[in-house]
This record gives sequence, C-alpha cells and structure tokens, in this order.
Amino acid sequence: MTTSSIFEINPLDLTKEIIFDCDDKDLNDFFSNDAKEYQKSLLAKTYLYVNNNEIFAMFSVSNDSVNLTDEIRTRDYPKSKQNLKTYPTVKIGRLGVSRLHQNKKIGSNILAFLKIFFLVNNKTGCRYIIVNAYNNTRALRFYENNEMKYLTEKDKNKKTRIMYFDLLPYHNTIQKEEKFKRSIEEVKELIKKSLNE
Repeated sequence: MTTSSIFEINPLDLTKEIIFDCDDKDLNDFFSNDAKEYQKSLLAKTYLYVNNNEIFAMFSVSNDSVNLTDEIRTRDYPKSKQNLKTYPTVKIGRLGVSRLHQNKKIGSNILAFLKIFFLVNNKTGCRYIIVNAYNNTRALRFYENNEMKYLTEKDKNKKTRIMYFDLLPYHNTIQKEEKFKRSIEEVKELIKKSLNE
C-alpha cells in the first residue's frame, strides 16, 4: 500500500457532514461534532485520510509545548546552554482509523506522514510530536511500536499517558539514508495536495 498512489490527505471541509466510525465513542463524537468548531476557532486542524471519497482515518493536530523531565533534557541536550522551560511540539489531539480498515497499518502510515510533514513543511520550530495516549494496552502498544516514548512514569495510573517522539534524530537519519528519499518526495506531494485544497 503506497500512500502517494492510493490515498490522499485532505483538510476537513467545514461545509460537509462527516460520517465516520472508528469504534470509539469519544473519537467519533469529536470528529462528527467538535472538529469543525475546533478548526473555526483555530484550536486544531483536522485531516482526512481518504481513498475514492471514503474516509479511512481522521486525525487532528495543534501546536503545543512540553516540559521535559530532567532526565530527558540531559539526554537530548547534553551540551546545550539553553535552559528552556518548555520545548515546541505538535500535538496529535485525536487519531482514529475507520472500524472497516483497522489493523492495516493506516495509523502507522499517518504517524510516518506527520514525522516528515513537520520536518519538510515546518514554518516554526517543532522538536517533538506528542500525544496523550489512552492508557490501555492497545493504544500504548500502537504508539510504542511507532517509536514513541513515555514522557514520565507519574501518569502511569491516569486515564491518558503523555508520549513523545523526538524529530531531531529522525531528521538527521532521513538526511543521510537514500531509502528515505522516495518516501519524503511522496509526502511532499501529499502536503502539496493538502495545502492546495
């Protein structure tokens, strides 16, 4: 399944009714009823992952920031003299895959897209991708399998857990390895389409 030849990523059309079921009541409610208001208020931007006008997945992103633990700050900025209180991020506010198309790596494709999207189309600083993942085995395993790490252990017993992905090592990797060039070009084409809608 190649995203460039089969799928398109389109911004949410505020004039159209959304019919979407990802088997999660909270996510369905957000995408059907709240996403448009968030977009109108400039709180989040929602995108549709579509094929032949069928919605395979939806996701919302917004600007955010994160307080790093001392351990992460020391590891990620070992020689830095900067002592920032917060670090710039993009937050995946919602991500849902249609119940008809789950377990096909669509969610992983979207995360791969976002990693490159915020490197090649970054208008402001963005060091991390973060998500407040539902604290259940399925959700946590999904983000773990997509190389996201836990920000802290203090939220281990809470409803959601903050997870993050550091874009800088990924950026350095894709600059060096030939195998990433095609995927970057494919994502650039998807970005062009999504921005021109």
